[in-house]
Amino acid sequence: RDVSGTTGDGGGGGTGQCTSDANCAVDYYCSAGNCIKLICASGYYISNHTCVPSTHKLQITSYEPVIYARLNGTNSTKVTVKNNGTVTGLSTMLNTTVGDGISVSVSPSSPYSLDSGESYVFNVTFVISNNSAIGNHSGTFKAYVSTNSSIYDAKSFALVVLPNTE
Repeated sequence: RDVSGTTGDGGGGGTGQCTSDANCAVDYYCSAGNCIKLICASGYYISNHTCVPSTHKLQITSYEPVIYARLNGTNSTKVTVKNNGTVTGLSTMLNTTVGDGISVSVSPSSPYSLDSGESYVFNVTFVISNNSAIGNHSGTFKAYVSTNSSIYDAKSFALVVLPNTE
């Protein structure tokens, strides 16, 4: 059993007497016939009568793999990001990169706090200048934790720049 960083108070969660964890409240575990309160160290949370490490995990769950825009025009798309980890209040950002001559803005531009299991839809707007090359441009959506950019999910997309119809 992993009870990392735990201490017990010997008090009863449930009846105080136990033969297994099932006889104890969810934040207690059974030891030597007594329910012992779990107190987890920083970075851990209680699950199934034990302390387990918190996880940070982001996933891009919805996005357009191909986006079309015209020279000297704009187009917008939505990117949905989900916190699949156990950490609540995960400060999340979305970054978008694409070729030269294309301006990108993401809304919101500041970190958005996602609770565990929660999703958020970011709005991405592309502004195509007259200097942009017509054709396919490779791009990347990258959702990341604002305080630790090594925790991220990235998805590739194609931005197809079409000639202006005027």
